[in-house]
Amino acid sequence: MGDSSGFFQALSTAKHCRPEAGHVRCSDLIRRRKKQIEEGKLGSHVDIISSLLLLRYENGEALKEESIIDNVITVIMASHDTTTILLSLLIRHLARDANISEKVLQGKERLTNDISQPDLMILTT
Repeated sequence: MGDSSGFFQALSTAKHCRPEAGHVRCSDLIRRRKKQIEEGKLGSHVDIISSLLLLRYENGEALKEESIIDNVITVIMASHDTTTILLSLLIRHLARDANISEKVLQGKERLTNDISQPDLMILTT
């Protein structure tokens, strides 16, 4: 895949569209994670940023900060799309199958009955 692929175009667009404040926060987080890893306070698989900080190219070179930010943006976009698709399919399935929909409602009722009234108030406010 060359740089003209849709994936790289999306990353390039994301790079130019990010709000400066968000970029600064992400850069600060990357620097903090890098320091924590160097001090041995953070493992390599605690979160995606620490994993990307320890990732190396075949030549041993670490990913640049900009590449880490682009990868985080990609994961966020992909997670959003996946969640949206799954929720849409769930709603579609519930709308098409009355038996499944009824079972889900019964399960919700059982859960609601198991939760104390004060806890239920916390969940609904």
